[in-house]
Amino acid sequence: MNAPLRQSETPSAAGEGTTVRSRERLQQAIERGAKFLPVQWALEVFVHLNLLTAFQHLPFDEGVRQAEEKLKVRGYWPEDRYREALKVGRITDEDVEAVLADEQLSTEPIAPGFPSQAQATRLVMRYGVGVETLASLRWVLVERDAANRFGEDVPEVARAAVIGDTRTWLEGQIAAAGPGGTLDVARKIVSPTPGMRSLDPLAKLGALLGQRVDDLRAAFDADPELVSVRALWTSCIQACEHLDGSPAPGAQAPRFHREWLQAVGGDDPAAPVHEVLIPLCGSFLDRGLSHWPMPDRNRGFFRAWIEVNMAGHGIRPSWAAALGRRSPTGRPATSRPRTRCSSWSRSSGSARRSSTRSSSTRCCCCPGGPGCSRA
Repeated sequence: MNAPLRQSETPSAAGEGTTVRSRERLQQAIERGAKFLPVQWALEVFVHLNLLTAFQHLPFDEGVRQAEEKLKVRGYWPEDRYREALKVGRITDEDVEAVLADEQLSTEPIAPGFPSQAQATRLVMRYGVGVETLASLRWVLVERDAANRFGEDVPEVARAAVIGDTRTWLEGQIAAAGPGGTLDVARKIVSPTPGMRSLDPLAKLGALLGQRVDDLRAAFDADPELVSVRALWTSCIQACEHLDGSPAPGAQAPRFHREWLQAVGGDDPAAPVHEVLIPLCGSFLDRGLSHWPMPDRNRGFFRAWIEVNMAGHGIRPSWAAALGRRSPTGRPATSRPRTRCSSWSRSSGSARRSSTRSSSTRCCCCPGGPGCSRA
């Protein structure tokens, strides 16, 4: 006769043990993520809220940097806002120079014939030379003719300076190359086209100008802007050829679903979650000021949310207006919030060894979540 199974050996007991361990890992993740988030105080009992409480032991800029990394938020304005302030005089040139002086940037050329790190940083700060994707770079080159023409925002003084410097440079190159070096100088003006590297550079320059080119001085006089911008573009390509195939400095591959979606489309998938979660959290944390408070708050956020969601869609307060089109219909199989979160984490493909880390990251991406989950 077979001996009866002990309770710990039954399939239901094994499954329950797995669920318990999963809930414990989730609890650890919530606690780990919550320590980086500000305390959720009632709205009528505080004057100000320090959102960087977990980072206040650090220098300000370092604290903001770590908060950006942990919470996946923007710690400063977009660069365009600062450039607009510089354009209208809210930020002065003296302010910019003071910041650059504090950075102690190198004055050595980045590459032969190129500006120094300090000069390049100054130009990037003022004109916003950002990182381009391959697709956006191709679009700019084709649609805006960026390799042959100045951008619309380039001042006339800068245009004249580039054209004047190019004329001086071209005269020096022609003199140094001699009568037989015209092709070599032309190669410094027009960059090779992928798949067409054997094309005569004079023929390519002639195609750009729309006329036959036998003399580089005549070509420059025919269209100084095109020759100057094209020569500058070619110099940039040649200076960066040794970086071909190298990853961008500081580039990190996306690790979580939110990062992959942002990398592909640019939109933040957490935004529609905030539209629903923030009003719900505000009602849950209300201390009697709301005309229509959330019912059953003493049962915890998750259970209160279930009751609100199942109450019907006829008349609802403003904080529950979005539930009808976003929340699932039908009561969940279990009313335990951590069990539901654990089940969702497994269905989303999170590996067991990284579930705590990924769950902590999700908590930080939705700041109202950890406080309400702990409630």
